[in-house]
Amino acid sequence: MVAFGSRVLDKSEPKYMNSSETPVYSKRRVLYGLNLAKKTKRPNIILCEGNLDIVTLHQAGFDNAVASMGTALTVEQTRLLSRFTKELVLCYDNDNAGKIATERALQILNNSEFSVKVLQLPRRLVDGEYVKQDADDFIKYQGADAFERLLTGSENGVEFRMEQVAGKYDLSSDEARVAYCEEISTLLAGLPSAVEREIYTVRAAETAKISPEAMRLEVQRAFKRRLSQEKRTELRKDLNPAARLQPKERTLRYDNIRSARAEEGLLRLLILDESLFPAQPPLREDQFSSPLLGRAFTLLWQAREDGRTVTPAVLSEALTPEEMSHISAVCQQPESPQHAKQALADYIRIVQEESDKRAGSQAADPLLAATEKYKDKKGTGGKQHG
Repeated sequence: MVAFGSRVLDKSEPKYMNSSETPVYSKRRVLYGLNLAKKTKRPNIILCEGNLDIVTLHQAGFDNAVASMGTALTVEQTRLLSRFTKELVLCYDNDNAGKIATERALQILNNSEFSVKVLQLPRRLVDGEYVKQDADDFIKYQGADAFERLLTGSENGVEFRMEQVAGKYDLSSDEARVAYCEEISTLLAGLPSAVEREIYTVRAAETAKISPEAMRLEVQRAFKRRLSQEKRTELRKDLNPAARLQPKERTLRYDNIRSARAEEGLLRLLILDESLFPAQPPLREDQFSSPLLGRAFTLLWQAREDGRTVTPAVLSEALTPEEMSHISAVCQQPESPQHAKQALADYIRIVQEESDKRAGSQAADPLLAATEKYKDKKGTGGKQHG
C-alpha cells in the first residue's frame, strides 16, 4: 500500500480524493489495480479514470482494468504499462472531461509501441434525459455482457479522434469543410505510418466530400510543417541541453547542474542503502548548490542520528508538497546498487569540488558573495525553519 484513494458519494467535485503525494506515492507513476491486471490472460489492459470503476470491473470479470485515479494518463504510466501489454483500451467517462482525457492520452500514445482502442460508453436515459455514466455505472445498469460487447467493438484511436474532429463542424457548409480539412490534415500528419496516413486521408476526403488528391496535398503540407517544427524544437534542446536536467518547478531550478546531479545521486544512494552513511557527515548543508537538496541531506542525517529509519518519508513534515514531489522524482530515478560505495565517493567529491569553486569565486567577487548571502537569507528551496 502506498496511499489512500476515495470517491465522493454525491455529485460534488472533485469526484476523486487521493492522498497527497509522497516520495513513495506519485500519482504520475502509479496505476490502481495494476498489481492484479498484470496477471490477466486477456490480450489487453483497460484504462479507466477512477478506483470504483476498477473494483466493479474486476468483480464483473474484467481483471485487466486499471485506473489513473482521476488524472490524465502520463508518460510514466505508459512506461509502466509497457512491461505488461502492448494493447490498451481507453475507457474514460463519456463527458467532456472524459473526452479531453481520452484525447490527451491518445496524443501521449501516438508514435508509441501500443495498439490503442477507445471504448465509448453510451449515455443512459434517466427520467427522459440522457446522463453521462462511467464504467461503474454501465456495469451496474447494463451488465457485464453489454460491456463485453462494447469492448469487442471498440474503435481504434485514430477513428475516435477523426470522429471528434468531424463532430465539431457542420460539413454541409463549405466554410466548415475547409476548416475541417485544415484540422484533420494536422491530425493525420502526426500519424507515424505512411500506410495509416494514406488510409485515413482517403477516409477524411470522403467525409469532407472532396477528392483524395486534394486531401493528400493538405496532409503533405501539414506533414512538412510538423517536420520543420520538430527540427526547430530539437535544435533549441541541443543549444540548451542543461534545460532537460532542471526541475519542473521554477523555484527549485538548479544554479549548478553538475553539482546538483551529484547531490541527487548522493541522496538516492543513502536512501537506497542506509549502510552507505559514513561515520561523519561528509558535507555541510551550505556546500550543496541546491538549498532543497542540502536541506534534504541534513534531514536524512538527523533522522539517522535519532535512530529513525532513513526513508523519504522523514522529509515530508519539513518540506512543501512541491518540494516533496521533486524529491520523489529524484528518488525514483534509476541508481545501480553495484559499485555504490565508489559512486557515493564520486558524488561527494563532485559536490566538494563545485563548492570550492563557488567559494573561490565569491572570494574574488564581493558582489557575488553578497548575492549568495541574500539567497541564503531568503531560504530558497525549503520551508523556513527556526
